[in-house]
Amino acid sequence: MSDYKPPSQDAALMNISKENKCKYYSSTSNISIPMIHLYFLFSMFRRPNFDNVYENNPSETIKREHMNHFKKPATFYLTRMGDSKAGTYSIDSDKGYSEEKTNEVLLQFGTFAEYLLTHSPETINKMLQSKIVEQKPDNYYRYCTLNNNLMLRSQIDCRDTD
Repeated sequence: MSDYKPPSQDAALMNISKENKCKYYSSTSNISIPMIHLYFLFSMFRRPNFDNVYENNPSETIKREHMNHFKKPATFYLTRMGDSKAGTYSIDSDKGYSEEKTNEVLLQFGTFAEYLLTHSPETINKMLQSKIVEQKPDNYYRYCTLNNNLMLRSQIDCRDTD
C-alpha cells in the first residue's frame, strides 16, 4: 500500500502539469478548502442554496451546522516548484501533520481500510498470510485541467474487476 503524496511531492503530477502548461497543480482533496474559502470571500459569506441538493430537505439547523464546519480557519501552502522561470506552483493544504506524525496510526488505518474495501477477500487473505503487502501502482489517479491553468489530481478509490 503506497503512502499518501502531497501534490508538492508528486513528481508525476508536476510533470503532467508542465506538459499541459498549467501554472498551478493540486489534488481535489487539497484544493477543496481553499476553494470553499474563496467562495465565502467572494459571496460575502452567503450560504449555498441546498434546496436541490438534499432530497428530503433537511432542517435549517443541519444546513447551518454543515456550513459552519467550512467556516473554520484553514491554511494551505502555495509553493513555487522547480525552475524559477517556469513559475509552476503546487497547492497543498495544511493538514496539521507534524514531523513526529502524531496521527500515523489513523493514517495507516485509513490506508488499510481503503485496501480492504478495494480488494477481494482472497487477495486480503493471501496478503495477511504472506505478510507482504502488494504495492499500489503509482498511477491510481485521474487528472483534469481547469481553465488550462490548474491541473487537478483525483484519487481513484475503487475499481471494477470485470
